Amino acid sequence: MKKLYTIFILLSLILTFSSFNAEAFYDDEKEYTIITIAGDNSFPPFEYIDEKGIYKGFNIDIVRAVSIEKGIDIEIIPMPWYKAIEALNNGEIDAIQGMKFSESRDMHYDFSIPYIDTPNSIFVRNDNKYIHDIEDLKDKKVAIQKNDISKYLLSDRDIKNLTEVNNQEEALIKLINKEIDAYVGNKLTGAYYIQKKGFEEYVKTVGEDLLVENYCVATLEGNEEIIGIFNDGIKKIINNGTYDKIYKKWFGEYFYDDIKILKNILIALIIVFLLVVFITLFTVSWNRKLKKKVAERTMELKKENILKEKILNSIFSYILVVDKDKKILLMNDKAKKLIGSKKHPIDFNDTILAKIIDNDDMNKVINKGIEIKNKEVVSSIDNFSTYQYNFSPISIDNNNFGAVISIKDITEEKTLRERLIATDKLKTLGRLAATVAHEIKNPLTAIKTYVDLLRIKINNEEFREKLLEDVPKEIERLDKFVNSLLNYSRHKKEEKRKLNINEVVASTLSFLNREIRKYKIKMICDIDKDALILADEDQIKHILMNLFLNAIDAVKDNEAPRIKVYSVINNQYIKLIIEDNGKGIDEKMLGKVFEPYYTTKKEGVGLGLSITQQMVRKNNGEISVQSELGIGTKFIITLGLLKKGEMQ
Repeated sequence: MKKLYTIFILLSLILTFSSFNAEAFYDDEKEYTIITIAGDNSFPPFEYIDEKGIYKGFNIDIVRAVSIEKGIDIEIIPMPWYKAIEALNNGEIDAIQGMKFSESRDMHYDFSIPYIDTPNSIFVRNDNKYIHDIEDLKDKKVAIQKNDISKYLLSDRDIKNLTEVNNQEEALIKLINKEIDAYVGNKLTGAYYIQKKGFEEYVKTVGEDLLVENYCVATLEGNEEIIGIFNDGIKKIINNGTYDKIYKKWFGEYFYDDIKILKNILIALIIVFLLVVFITLFTVSWNRKLKKKVAERTMELKKENILKEKILNSIFSYILVVDKDKKILLMNDKAKKLIGSKKHPIDFNDTILAKIIDNDDMNKVINKGIEIKNKEVVSSIDNFSTYQYNFSPISIDNNNFGAVISIKDITEEKTLRERLIATDKLKTLGRLAATVAHEIKNPLTAIKTYVDLLRIKINNEEFREKLLEDVPKEIERLDKFVNSLLNYSRHKKEEKRKLNINEVVASTLSFLNREIRKYKIKMICDIDKDALILADEDQIKHILMNLFLNAIDAVKDNEAPRIKVYSVINNQYIKLIIEDNGKGIDEKMLGKVFEPYYTTKKEGVGLGLSITQQMVRKNNGEISVQSELGIGTKFIITLGLLKKGEMQ
């Protein structure tokens, strides 16, 4: 019993001595038994005090991991950021657990190796339209956290209204309450507060990330021992995977908890479902409307096709559509009756209508896309009937694949037209009866005078010579006038030939000399003497006669009546212009002057200008009119010129 007691006392002494020596050894090995370190009390997710009063965050977990790894005690004291800076500067604490590195801070503090990089951002209200980057902060009310590194960033930006706050939560509230225009602070901390407080609809970030700097443990300059402890500890927790776990804990999930995630997923699914329902309903409704529209449009097209078919069938012309191979694709009832029932496809060349159409014309239209209008031909079917046909090419993207053919029997129309022209000529001759009588009477009077003196002066040699000289001249003059009159009045077969336009104008004016002198009209004629055209002389004279007579009627009551006829040559065309200084035509009436039976004259029937237009077009020309009330009128005839050596 005494032996056991003795052994117990010896063991106790040994343990006590060992404990004493161990403690003494530990004290000799380390200068710091406890490291005092401070951190911001409101800087989530790095360091903050939660609703339960627990101080936590990414920085706290990093420091505790280093403490465990190094086997040292570290006391972490939460306080406002600016007080942490003051405590470090006053030597009240050994270190700050999280501080951004900068060159200016490096002059006063020593930094550990970085354990994270963190950006700063500019926070503004969602309704902001004018702040987009740091340069826009000048002359704005801007907040920063006390002693935050943002102060160095803004120091050279000339920001006059700079406010310092205790933490970013306070800055957010000031921003929402419109006490400030913006604040600059840590991006992750701002995002944490925005989502925690539900400020997403009020606040946003703008511009690029600012101050993306290293985040480190900081001590006063010269404290290399503590910096060495933390450098070693940070390296070890990075190498053993502890750092990755802490990082994922705070930066993988810190914005949302599971309930919030599920809630947002549910909201998103509901929105997607509603969108799908809406799109489905809209699609169904749209399909119904579309089907209705398609049915309506189909019916309209059917009606249009029936109407077009009725219109085609009611036209007195033969209407056909042929393809590039001259196969008939479509024709109206009139053409069907003439061609008869044949097996499809029908070759146009095998039909009776091919005897009317010039095959060269068809080739021009189908192969070259040249349009042919109002071509008149005498049919080879009976060598009597006159037909007029039109060709219009059909093309898509400049590729010709056929033509539309319109053929019309104009035999009766042509006969009627010729009668109207003859009537118009007779009317003109009736008006010129006095001129005709004068032109015939003058040479007859001269001849009669010589005849009366023949008995008295037959032996007078000088008289005989004068008679032989003058009488043939007067007879020739009379013959020439009568021939011109007959040529103008009689109907001749249309014959286009080379004409000198100056000579045709002069010949036409010779009929009007008496009228021109009667009304003391100043006639100016300036026609190119060498201009040649290919036209029917009789028709050109008729055209000119009508226009000259209209001009005379327009100016005969003027104090100084004037008519000018002149030509303008433009490349391959000549413009023959008949201009008067008459009373002019009302602008509203100009569009009607070429219409049949339209006239402003009491004694007129309104066919003169209509016939004139038809004749101009038959000679491949165009006629137009320009007029102004109180100024006068111009009729412009455009005809093709013949080149030198052409139509010899």
